[in-house]
Amino acid sequence: MNGVTGSGVTGSGVTGSGVIARLTARSLLGRRRALLLLLLPAVLLAFSALARALAGSDEQLVVSLLGGFALGTLVPLLGLIAGTGAIGPEIDDGSIVYLLTKPLNRHSIVVTKFAVAVAVLTALGALPTFLAGLVLTGTTSDLAVAYAVGAGWRASRTARCSCCWRSSPATPSWSGCCTPWSGRR
Repeated sequence: MNGVTGSGVTGSGVTGSGVIARLTARSLLGRRRALLLLLLPAVLLAFSALARALAGSDEQLVVSLLGGFALGTLVPLLGLIAGTGAIGPEIDDGSIVYLLTKPLNRHSIVVTKFAVAVAVLTALGALPTFLAGLVLTGTTSDLAVAYAVGAGWRASRTARCSCCWRSSPATPSWSGCCTPWSGRR
C-alpha cells in the first residue's frame, strides 16, 4: 500500500526528506551550476600547486592563499551558488508552491535543503582547502587542518545565509535572516 503521510511517502522505502534531498542535489549539481562549483576548487588547487612550485613551503603564502582566497573568496562564492541553487530553481519554475502543498513539514524541507547545501559545500569547499593546504605545506603543518575546519564552518554559515528564507502559504520569499543589520542570526 503506497500512501502519503506527514513524514513522507510510505510503502516505497523513500521518505519525503529523501526525495527532497535527491531533487536538491540534482538541481545543485546540474547544468552550469556544477561547472562553477567544480571550477572554483580546481582554481584553488592549481594556484596552490603553482605557488608551491614557485615559492616553496612558505607559511605566509599559506596564510595568504588559504585565508584570503579559500576562506575569503572561494567558500563564500560556493556558498552563494549552492545556497541559492538549493531553493532558487523551485522558486523560478514555480514548483515551490507544489512542494509546499505536500503534507511535509516546511521545517523538514528547509533543513533537508540546508543539509544538502552544506554537504556539497563541505565536499567542494573544505576538502579542496585541506588538499590545497597539504600541497602548500606538506604534512608537517596543522595549517591545512585548521583552514579546512575554518572552511567547513564558513561553508555552513554561508549556506545558512543563502538558504534562509521564510514563506507565507502563498508566497515564499528570501529574508535577511543572516545579515548583521537584521538582528537575527
